[in-house]
Amino acid sequence: MQRPVMNPSFTLEPSSKNARKSRFAWLWAIFRFVGRMLVFSPFRRKVPFRNEEGTAFSRFVRSITYRLAFVPVILVAFLSALVFGATHPGRDVTASDPLKVGIYYEPVSFMSEDGVNLEGWLIPVIDAKRVLAEGQGILNKRYPAVVLVHDFAATRDQLVPLAEPLHKAGFVVLAMNLRGTASMSTDAQTFGIRESMDVRAAVETLRRRPSVDGARIALIGIGTGANASMIAAKNDPSLNTLVLSAPVEGFDQALANRIGSDSRWQPTLRPLLRWTFQVMYGIEASELDLKNYAKMLESRHVYMTDGRHGLMEP
Repeated sequence: MQRPVMNPSFTLEPSSKNARKSRFAWLWAIFRFVGRMLVFSPFRRKVPFRNEEGTAFSRFVRSITYRLAFVPVILVAFLSALVFGATHPGRDVTASDPLKVGIYYEPVSFMSEDGVNLEGWLIPVIDAKRVLAEGQGILNKRYPAVVLVHDFAATRDQLVPLAEPLHKAGFVVLAMNLRGTASMSTDAQTFGIRESMDVRAAVETLRRRPSVDGARIALIGIGTGANASMIAAKNDPSLNTLVLSAPVEGFDQALANRIGSDSRWQPTLRPLLRWTFQVMYGIEASELDLKNYAKMLESRHVYMTDGRHGLMEP
């Protein structure tokens, strides 16, 4: 029987349809890629990972523990934001100066112990009118001086009304700006604690003046400026004359003045707010407690008023 012989050189001729598909395959791939890009959603919800190990109760406990681990982080962030906002008040846009009440002044700048740049208005006793009235002899005299310390979230403008009567009474007057009041400043206002260093820097600025009697420098402070004056005087026995108007009695009152005192959650978070305040700024909140200055105030010449407006009365 004769067997058929297969021709190994035989090839199947591609149809014209298949040839047309292979020719335009790259174009089809481009269309598919563009189409996928157009319908792609980067925020498409993916199937979440599910851990099915253990019982339903154990999985529930693990989920609760996992979520509770974020509570301290959120609490610390909340307390830090609250303290930061309370110690960074807005800027006072009102502007005034001693020239508006007819008093000459010199702009001065000085630096606190921790490197904060400060500004002030120095009002000398000696002016042209006094030289003409009393003669050249007054140039060799040394006069008592007063440092005016403004309240929290205020500026030196607050105590400008005191400049004229003090100047007429024969005092060299320095109305200063505490830290955190300059337009570009990012320094925190710590209710008088760090500001006490600003007050001491102002006192040293006056003592370097040849016309100032360094042993007769008084401090006049209002609000937390009064607290800053007390802290500065406690560390400098030569500052024995203080006029204090409505100082805060402690950290809790100072913070309540900023964030309010009618919130139900405040008593619970008050210790944590105090701790956050101390850690953020490396200071002791107890320095604001008035009871710590009772003995010091008894040994100095002190005039204290409860109301803030009492200081401005004649």
